[in-house]
Order: sequence, then C-alpha cells, then structure tokens
Amino acid sequence: MVPAITLPNRRLTTALGFGSASLMRLPDAGDRQRLLDLAVDLGIRHFDTARLYGLGQVEAEIGALLRRHPGQLTVATKCGLGEAQPPSAAVQRQGGLRRLLKLAPGLRPLARRIYGSRLVRRDFSVAHCRRSLETSLVQLGLEAVDLLLLHEPGPADVVDPAMEASLQDWQRQGLIGGYGISGLAGPTLPLWRQRPGLASQVLQWEDVMLDPQPLAQRPVMQAPQLSGRFGRIRRSLQPIQQAFAAVPQLQRHWSDRLNLNLAEPNALVAALLGAALAAYPADLLLFASTDPDRLRRIVCLLHSPPWEAEEAIAFEHFWRPPVDPAPPPCP
Repeated sequence: MVPAITLPNRRLTTALGFGSASLMRLPDAGDRQRLLDLAVDLGIRHFDTARLYGLGQVEAEIGALLRRHPGQLTVATKCGLGEAQPPSAAVQRQGGLRRLLKLAPGLRPLARRIYGSRLVRRDFSVAHCRRSLETSLVQLGLEAVDLLLLHEPGPADVVDPAMEASLQDWQRQGLIGGYGISGLAGPTLPLWRQRPGLASQVLQWEDVMLDPQPLAQRPVMQAPQLSGRFGRIRRSLQPIQQAFAAVPQLQRHWSDRLNLNLAEPNALVAALLGAALAAYPADLLLFASTDPDRLRRIVCLLHSPPWEAEEAIAFEHFWRPPVDPAPPPCP
C-alpha cells in the first residue's frame, strides 16, 4: 500500500501525489477531468499545482476536481513564477494549439520559444506572492490551500526579505496550511541553508535516483517538517534503461529480486517509485502522467507491490551514490 503522511497543518494525505505540470497537454477538458478522477479512484489524495502550470489554467482544472471531492483531497500550489492574475481570454483559447501539438509534437520547441520560460515572470516579492495566493484560492475554489511553495527561486532571484514573516502571517490567517520551497536541488538547498525559515516546514526538490541524497549532505541542518520529491523518473529512467541494455544480467538480477519484469517500462517506473516510497516513507513523492493506462498500471503496482520492502530499499541503495564525507574542520 502507498503510505500516508501528515502535512504541517496536520491533515493526512497519501505519500504519492499527482503532479499536474503536464495536465494541459491533454487538449480536451473532459479527458483532463477523467484523468484526475482516475487518480482519485486509484487512491491518490494529494495534488500538486502552480500558478505557472498551463499558463494559469491548471489550478481551475484542479478546482473542478476538488468540487467533486469536497474535503477529501489535499493541494499544494506555488508562487513566484508566472502571473498573479487569472489567465487571460487569449490564454484560455489555446485548446486549438494544444490539439495541434498533440498531432505534431515536433512543433513543441517552437511553442516553448513563444510561450516558454523566457516569457515567464519571476517575482518573489511579498506583494506578488500574496496576489498570486489570492488568485490561486479563487481558481481552486478554496478558502485555504494546504501548502504554498516558492516556485524554483534561483541564484539571480531576489526573495523578499519579509517573505518569512509574511508566510507565517498567511498561515496564522488560515490562508495556507504550510509553506516552503520547491525547486532543483542545486539552487534550492543553498537558499534553504541561507534562509532556513523559508522552508522550515516543506522542502521539495527534484530527486534524481542517480545523485546522492541531497539532505544527507553536510553541513547538517535541522530538517524541514516535510520533505518532498519530484521529477524522479525524468532523469533517472533513461540511464537505468541504458545500463540494463548494456548489462542484461543486471536487469535479470533485479527483475528476480523485485518479482517484476523490469524490461517493461511501466514496471520499471513503478519500481523506481516504489523504491522511493520504501526508502523514504515519510516524504511526499510526486508523479505525473497524462496516459490513463500508464497511470493505472503504475499505481496499481504500488498499491500491491510484488517486491518486499527490503528489496525495494536495496534497489534504491544500489543506484544512489553514497554521500561524500564532510571535509575535516579547519584547525
């Protein structure tokens, strides 16, 4: 079974959450809602979104899901990237563009150049994040969101000096249940070390199975209340598949130990997620797919895994490099 975790606001949810960054790749609204309902039917209770996703449209999609399951689901959203106001009429008319991209995926690079990160607003001021939060609550149809995360602040971004106090104040007002940072480990962890109050409750980073465990690196700091992981499959899957292709005995070895045919891509994805759930059962793990059959296959395996937890943890440890020891202190 997928473990349960407790959020900073004491709400219980599933350790496996559904990431919605790619949801708008489904051009039909009915398909999007059916996919979200399937995730709920498969037992997922946490949904992760952001103002940036779908150029502001994904939060409304999650809001429609929440109305069908009032009080049953937990939600995280993010601020700092993207516009604070609701999506414009022009953005909402992009269904035709998405249908075109589905038929001609080769056009995606051009679409990214037109609508991509170079045009994304980056603003980590208190005023912008407050407006963004207010818009998120309207789009989601909520009075409070379970988690509010600063969305990938980078080294060149100025995070408002008053942000820690403002996040605490929004929590006291009952607008958010918890707060923190979500981003790549490289820029996110240094910011957390410099300003631990920004992520004392939640620290969410891209977890690459082939990299050392970030929070195990020294200097040791007090860990946040909740650790989150996302993007585990994005940069872990292909190198592991390549290793299996180069050394077939390795694939057979782990297939036997996990009682699963790891030559099947969805089975391998389930094993990678299952390893994380077994090794870090108190963490929030995000997974995303727009393919209903793939989602069903993977989550069903996670609910009734053919492997023993000890073997899943061994699989995790086999691929994850050890953390380099800390250098000796200066004399």
